[in-house]
Amino acid sequence: ALDKLSVKEYEDPFSDGGFRTR
Repeated sequence: ALDKLSVKEYEDPFSDGGFRTR
């Protein structure tokens, strides 16, 4: 979503508009 280091922070790292912070 934002960066490759925070992909584990989001449910869908490839959707910039579909990510949700934990």
